[in-house]
Amino acid sequence: MKKIIAISCLFFTQFIYANTCPTTTDIKNNNFNGWRAFNINSGEPLGHFALEKFRKSIKKAHFALAEWMPEAPEGPAHCYYADGAGPQSYLEGYLVKGTEAPDTTSGKWWKESLNVLKCNVSPDVCRFGGSI
Repeated sequence: MKKIIAISCLFFTQFIYANTCPTTTDIKNNNFNGWRAFNINSGEPLGHFALEKFRKSIKKAHFALAEWMPEAPEGPAHCYYADGAGPQSYLEGYLVKGTEAPDTTSGKWWKESLNVLKCNVSPDVCRFGGSI
């Protein structure tokens, strides 16, 4: 009986729990497990020193954009942060995770192209964990 309850809880929490982009506080505190950092210009993973530079630059930054790109080789869920220096002054790094499709129930995701969805409200609103 205990096994059935445990399996049921695990099953239902997958439907309730949604992934969100890490907050800037999460990144400052190195609490973004499961998310990998990439260079915004090359698409290559950030090395140790570049990752530290990204983490330091996040102190003056804010969440800018969540993006769902199912065909991206590094993973479908992308999170971008900006420093506020210009209209699209994204930091040199962005975060990626192989996760579920966006949760579009908020109505804040928009279709950029055939397979790309974007949301720029907040990590709490721009959740992943739905189905398309």
